[in-house]
Amino acid sequence: IIAHYNASMENKQTPIQDRIAALNTVYMLTSSVGYHLTNATQPQMVTIPKLAGDFGKYGRAQFLLGRGYKIAASGAVKVNLLKKGSGTEIDLAKVPERYKELLEELQLRQLLDVGMEQDLSEFTRFNTGVKLIDGGSEKAANMSHKLYQVARLVEAYNRISAAVAAYDLATENPTRLNKMG
Repeated sequence: IIAHYNASMENKQTPIQDRIAALNTVYMLTSSVGYHLTNATQPQMVTIPKLAGDFGKYGRAQFLLGRGYKIAASGAVKVNLLKKGSGTEIDLAKVPERYKELLEELQLRQLLDVGMEQDLSEFTRFNTGVKLIDGGSEKAANMSHKLYQVARLVEAYNRISAAVAAYDLATENPTRLNKMG
């Protein structure tokens, strides 16, 4: 047991194996239709039932979630996959004043754009000196970046819409909110 523990504590650099594991994560998650379907339907399956349970207003929660999506679509969330190195951006300048402080606080706490950043950040370009491997690494890194941006886009829409719906329900129902706290 001690030998196994000691072996697990050794930090052996394995850049090629790390890239292969990261590529597998990219492939298994972001290229999976099921993953994107799950991510896109998460608000209907999790957020709406939670808000309806907390505030007792299923229809209202559904309506307010839709309002949140409109706010996200009005320019708060942008994605550009055509320019190299660009991707999903959250810009709260066009958000209605009523939600600005809330969304800015969530953004400062890195709660609006988290997604799978930790899972996919391991896949970076590396230079081995072998053109074939380095070229493959570059292509795989570009592909993972673009796929990652799609997931980030959906996640940002989901998080902004959920925050807007929860905020509105909480401000409309302060007595219910006080009972929760």
